Amino acid sequence: VGLAAGVTLLVVMRFRKALPLVFLAAVIAVVALGNSNFGKHLVSGFLVEDKASAMRIGEYKDAINFISEYPLFGVGFGTTPNGTSAITPEADIYVGVSNIYLLMALEVGLIGTAGFFVVIGTAAVWAWRRYGRADAPGKTAIATASAALFAAGVAGIADHYFFRFPHMIALFWSLVAIVAVSARLAAEPGGTPA
Repeated sequence: VGLAAGVTLLVVMRFRKALPLVFLAAVIAVVALGNSNFGKHLVSGFLVEDKASAMRIGEYKDAINFISEYPLFGVGFGTTPNGTSAITPEADIYVGVSNIYLLMALEVGLIGTAGFFVVIGTAAVWAWRRYGRADAPGKTAIATASAALFAAGVAGIADHYFFRFPHMIALFWSLVAIVAVSARLAAEPGGTPA
């Protein structure tokens, strides 16, 4: 789903004439995967018919309850100098959810999550403004980097990899950096930096 979102964003930004082909490819993929085990599993996940999806919905509910109890700073900033927890959650609350945005709010609170969205939003606005003034290679670099970051962000809705594992965190922030560098180095059609 993240790949589909990234490809769609890339096509919208760079190749709008190819949108009918993307739609056709989506229809072919749905038909081709419709009767396969993968396709059935994907559909049952979207319809919350399988056990894993039901558990994920339960995680979302628990995370929202947890965030409502520790809204500002979550529990990530709640350790004492000796490493023990200064915020001791109740026994029935656990820190873990398959959604990077909810997990972020659990660990760094709504203040930290807002900071994350300010950084990502600032990068997106800056890249969009530079995209409008960039030459063709610059537009391609900005669109490709933005599509990769968008795909990771969409994948994060149903998974926690980009916030839980150090190598994936590094990959996510590398994508943010690539968007920023692409926007910074994009040249205007005359050849000067945008």
